[in-house]
Amino acid sequence: MYLKLGRVPAARAVFDAMACRNVMSFNILIGGLIHNGDINAARKLFDEMPERNLATWNAMIAELAHFELDEEGLECFLRSRREGLRPDEFGLGSTL
Repeated sequence: MYLKLGRVPAARAVFDAMACRNVMSFNILIGGLIHNGDINAARKLFDEMPERNLATWNAMIAELAHFELDEEGLECFLRSRREGLRPDEFGLGSTL
């Protein structure tokens, strides 16, 4: 809810205080950071994640493309492939 209201510091404080974080909690914060225009913080958190799922990769690829960071989006897509993920229609569409 904090992220929908643009209260990124409050959302980050809740996240940082969580005893047990999982892929979903990371994905929610990354999505909120992107939604609020903080692509750099989202990329930093993405890079710090202990594990990522296809939704995580798709979000980063789509948002890099949205911010016209096309080369970085393509590199992110290729990195996901190197890590063994098979792209779905969302990841492919964002890459194209």
